[in-house]
Amino acid sequence: MLVAENLPYYQTPSDDYAAEKCTVFVHRPEADNYPVFVYFHGGGLEGGGRGEGDPFIERMLAEGFGVVTAEYRLSPKAKYPQYNDDAAAAVAWTLEHIAEYGGDPTKLFVTGHSAGGYLAAIVCLDDHRLAKFGHHIDEITASLPVSGQMLTHFTIRKDKGLPFEQATIDEAAPLFYAHDVKMPMFLLVGGDDMAARVEENALMAAIRKANGHDVELLVVPGRDHGTIKEHYASKDDPAAAGILAFVRRYL
Repeated sequence: MLVAENLPYYQTPSDDYAAEKCTVFVHRPEADNYPVFVYFHGGGLEGGGRGEGDPFIERMLAEGFGVVTAEYRLSPKAKYPQYNDDAAAAVAWTLEHIAEYGGDPTKLFVTGHSAGGYLAAIVCLDDHRLAKFGHHIDEITASLPVSGQMLTHFTIRKDKGLPFEQATIDEAAPLFYAHDVKMPMFLLVGGDDMAARVEENALMAAIRKANGHDVELLVVPGRDHGTIKEHYASKDDPAAAGILAFVRRYL
């Protein structure tokens, strides 16, 4: 059930747009001491909204998990690194406040779809973002990006003045940190996902496995960029089953 909405995750927003957008909504199951997901919506860092996460919320509440859905600033009003800072600030807020709503901050998972998948990966790998808010990625149990770019996100390439089609791995790319950050990761993509999305995630999985990190890649046949996230509430959904099997290893 929804127990809190439109809570600001910045104590002092930098401007009116941050005050409007940078909020979280808390959904919790009946039992206390529940593990919790932070969920970031997709939309290319240019659109979308928290309603995208409704099937995920429905399924995870039924399974005994809480879900904090986070809004964040969008391009063109925002520019890199504001998206990444917002994601880190939302995770920091959850670590500091979820116990007030019955959740267990020591069992925190970060997920999201598409642009939200990118944010779910980068906030868990680029530690200096979370450090800005007094926390460390070691406080996060695992990262579960769904259909996320592992390269530098195409909107961030635009912010940096790079060509859209130029594949880039710099400090804004999850792959930049793939070899040395031990964060457990579950990478979920559709077999018919966006061009090169399966391959980006497979590269992330291969690099992490080669360096001894805990990583799992699930490619769901017949699912595309949209449908990979639309069936979580179905009991026989392989995407939800994969997520649940992975996170329960850490509970």
